[in-house]
Amino acid sequence: MSKQTFYPSNPKVGEIFAVNGKGWVSYLIKLISRGVSHVEILALNPESGEIECFSADGKGARFKPMKDVVKDTDGDITYLELRDDVREKFDEQKFGEVIISLDGVPYDFLHLIGVGIDDEHINFFSIFSRIPTWILTMLKGVFHNEETLAKVVCSGASAWGLKKGLGLNINASEQTPLDICRWNLYKPKVKLLKGNPMTISKFNTVEVIGE
Repeated sequence: MSKQTFYPSNPKVGEIFAVNGKGWVSYLIKLISRGVSHVEILALNPESGEIECFSADGKGARFKPMKDVVKDTDGDITYLELRDDVREKFDEQKFGEVIISLDGVPYDFLHLIGVGIDDEHINFFSIFSRIPTWILTMLKGVFHNEETLAKVVCSGASAWGLKKGLGLNINASEQTPLDICRWNLYKPKVKLLKGNPMTISKFNTVEVIGE
């Protein structure tokens, strides 16, 4: 693994750190999220006056200095920058308001599985099973997360910020780290901050603006 680390030279709010973690928890997440185990979104911390990483972990949703995130992450970090045309539509005030409202909320342990298991996974499983349709429909309901600001996972924090900043029609409590990276919002050329280059399945292919 490369030992070099880099930091964004001109960080802007709303941009993403995509992480391919190496710990056992990261491996479990990647079984569902397929290659991206964690995301951090850049936001203005009103207390420090600095642009910092914002995400949720076992300690809840909180700000962390970018250098600490890069230094402490055991794994690969890729930096996803918003495209210029997306930046023009980005409402920094609405983005900042929802991020501040999330600061300090607890991690959503209960709904973590529901974030990762969605209708696509259940439909795929049904191809190889003889489970009755009514049971499959029930499972979709069980694993569906109602949208909430009361608790979040890491991808939920990023999803809420981008939803409010860009007016996206998505359920912020149902998004995985990979989902965030698949949204067609980013510059095609990503930047490696730490570790080795990541393969992000279907990167930048899902249209979410205007839906």
